[in-house]
Amino acid sequence: MLTSTQKLIKSTLKKEIARSVSNDDFYIYVNQTAILRCLTVLQSEPILKFASLVDCFAVDFLEQHGYISIYYHLMSYTLHDRLFVVTNIPADAPAQSITIVFENANWYEREIFDMFGVSFKDHPDLERILTPNGYTSFPLRNV
Repeated sequence: MLTSTQKLIKSTLKKEIARSVSNDDFYIYVNQTAILRCLTVLQSEPILKFASLVDCFAVDFLEQHGYISIYYHLMSYTLHDRLFVVTNIPADAPAQSITIVFENANWYEREIFDMFGVSFKDHPDLERILTPNGYTSFPLRNV
């Protein structure tokens, strides 16, 4: 059963959401082309105010499905609720940087780039941060 927050999110973003899953956490799946608009609405909509990017991480599904999933964990202090926004990136395709919406995404995206090899369009400083310069592999990528 959806909570009032989940119903509000689904009604506000009905065109952007590809699907949603509700269990102990609420996940909305968004196409990569709509990720900036979705996150901007979630952050700036006065009734939602998911203003905090708590975490951002990737999961490698390349071998099974041919994509890497990026999870954005958001928190609304107004609603006292959290959610995950998920988008899938096909193998060797760039993702859209969200640093224009959440500045702290800078480091998360750099880590994803360094560990999985996902590049981010419009990122202000996409460089490796965990592995040495000149390193050519991606340690958390399965293929």
